[in-house]
Amino acid sequence: MNRKSNLRKLFMIAIMSINTQAGVMAQQPEPLTPEKLWELARVSAEGLSADGGTLIYGVGQYDIKEDKLHKDLFTLDVKSKQVSSFLKGQGNASVVQVMKDGTVLYLLDGQLWSQSLGETSGKKLTDVEGGLQNVVLSPKGDKILFSKRVLIDKVHSKDKYEELPLSNVYVYDDLDYRHWDTFNDGKYAHPFLATYKDGEIGEAIDLLEGKPFYSPQAPFGGAEDFAWTPEGDAVLYVTKMLTGKDYAFQTNTDIYRYDINSKETINLTEGMMGYDTSPGFSPNGRYMSFLSMKTNGFEADKNDLVLYDRDAKIRLNVTGHWDGTVNNYYWSKDSRRVYFTAPVEGTIQIFEVQVPKNFRARSLPLLRQVSSGQFDINSIIGESEQGLVVMSNTMTRAAEAHLYTEKNNTLTPLTTVNDHHYAQIIENKVEGRFTKASDGKDLFSWVVYPTDFDSNKKYPTLLYCQGG
Repeated sequence: MNRKSNLRKLFMIAIMSINTQAGVMAQQPEPLTPEKLWELARVSAEGLSADGGTLIYGVGQYDIKEDKLHKDLFTLDVKSKQVSSFLKGQGNASVVQVMKDGTVLYLLDGQLWSQSLGETSGKKLTDVEGGLQNVVLSPKGDKILFSKRVLIDKVHSKDKYEELPLSNVYVYDDLDYRHWDTFNDGKYAHPFLATYKDGEIGEAIDLLEGKPFYSPQAPFGGAEDFAWTPEGDAVLYVTKMLTGKDYAFQTNTDIYRYDINSKETINLTEGMMGYDTSPGFSPNGRYMSFLSMKTNGFEADKNDLVLYDRDAKIRLNVTGHWDGTVNNYYWSKDSRRVYFTAPVEGTIQIFEVQVPKNFRARSLPLLRQVSSGQFDINSIIGESEQGLVVMSNTMTRAAEAHLYTEKNNTLTPLTTVNDHHYAQIIENKVEGRFTKASDGKDLFSWVVYPTDFDSNKKYPTLLYCQGG
């Protein structure tokens, strides 16, 4: 009896050992494949509380069969790293603004919703026909700026020929019929302005009524093309007031200011002939800021940060003396400096420029690189007591929210959404390399080695050259 029992135990142990070994073998990391790439979640930083203590972030997953992104929202305590669910299973919500009292405004299915931090369900505020996009509230919260697409040009056959309702043809007799991957369907995004109170939106004014111009810019512009003055008496918007071939060949966008009281519109960047984008204001309200390219027609021109002292009424290019190009920027809370991201040696890093104390002297401001490392810092979300909250990725890892600490130049992950995927993926070796170009200058490139690279073997090489 004891012998049979012992044999049974040995048999069960052997089976368990085989299963355990099979499990370990099944969990061995494997090379990255296109299928695994689609399994990775898309992490987005949606907003930061006024005190910098709570991050709202999105986790999106693509459904290939539906060709649709499903995104849930979460909150994260920046100090403790504690994560809580904020909005789940609702579709694809995006945060508009985190109010000082902790109320979060977000867009869901084109409508504005409200939900407090700590709650798990929201309240629908609006029911606007056609929905809202790119919502920006005024400083006092009593007015709202948003965009809607408006039919201006009848280029589709059903719009052009009402007697042919079953037709499906686009008719073009001029450029611009397509911009990058987006066809011109005759509809233009326009900025709309209205009063706002307790979710009720008043009669909206189309600031580009009847005009064939885009604001935000097509096809990739967003809420960064809109801004409110600190006083809430005017709105700023970006557009390129050109059509046809002129629109296709020129890059001369401008920043326009619409005065709510006088209803007058003025061009704030008249005479600046390249891209003028991303208007904003310092927290203390004294300075206006925007990005600007100098040369019309050059899409990949140097992008500079321009500041305008509203007291002195002087405009100053604060990065014009620096050999680099600005991606995006973020004002420090004390309004004394501006952080911005810029490419350097195959990476994207944080830089800092001091705001000049005397614009009239037109002295060149102090500018320095803040971060360094084999990573990209794509955007700066805000400031917390612990450091800067940023979105960062590497050559082998998708973007996640991080905390950047300047004191020791460290990036600490705040979100680790895809870590369980990467535990099952072999990480490829990546190294930077400088070679001499034909003009004798250093040419930087990244070398991404194959999985399980063997230096004694020969491999085919794929060369990718970035334009711009």
